[in-house]
Order: sequence, then C-alpha cells, then structure tokens
Amino acid sequence: MRLQVLTSKIFVFSLLAFILIIHAFATWRQFYFHYRIIDVPMHLLGGACVLVFLYWYLKKINLLGSFPWASFLGYILSLGIVLFVGVFWEFYEFFYDFLFNYKLATILQFGSLDTLKDLANGMLGATAIYFIIYKDLKKIT
Repeated sequence: MRLQVLTSKIFVFSLLAFILIIHAFATWRQFYFHYRIIDVPMHLLGGACVLVFLYWYLKKINLLGSFPWASFLGYILSLGIVLFVGVFWEFYEFFYDFLFNYKLATILQFGSLDTLKDLANGMLGATAIYFIIYKDLKKIT
C-alpha cells in the first residue's frame, strides 16, 4: 500500500511542490534567518523527496527491478544520489546568499557546520524512505 502511494505521480509532484512552496515562503519571509530550526525539517523532507522521486522515476522507466533496493549497495547508491542533489542544493544556498543577500550573507548559509548538518539531515530523510521501500519490497518478494 505504501509503495502505491510513493509511486503515485500526484504524491511525488505534490511533495515536491509542497517543499518548494514552503522554501520560497521561508526565504521570502527570512524564516531561515529568524527561525533556524526550520532548516532541519526542510532538509529531512528534501532528502526524502529525492528518494521518492528516484523510486517513482525508476518505476516509470521500468528500471526499478534493476536497482538493488534490497542490499547494502542499494542503500549506498541511494544515499549517493541524495548527497549529489544535496551538494548542488548547498551550492544554491551559497550563491543565493552571495548574490542576493550580500549584506546579511547568512539567510540560507551559516557555514561549513551548517552545510554538513544539512547534508546529514538529507541523508536521514532518505534513510527513512529507503527503509519504508525496503520493508515493503521484502513483503512482496
């Protein structure tokens, strides 16, 4: 049942739209600066969203069976993809602050510790989704 929800096109794109709308609002209202804790759930959701999108896309192009979901290699590959997207997101945060907030320079980017925390939160969100997928795939097979 959960896999049907995760592979629903409506769910995948609604999750992505939700995250982008919340991010746009939080950036516009400078919530990341005033309420730094909002960064944690956003990166947890971001990592989860990347993995949900990966699962949906692999199913859509009929390559889901060739991805090693039920192995440690599948977990490492999943985290690698999430980290790849996360690093580009951190570049976005850095350049956004550099180009648009040069006087404050800390709206989205608070230093290297913040970057590592953001990447770890993304991996944690992806890990939660990975184990949901793994558990449901084990029931099927």
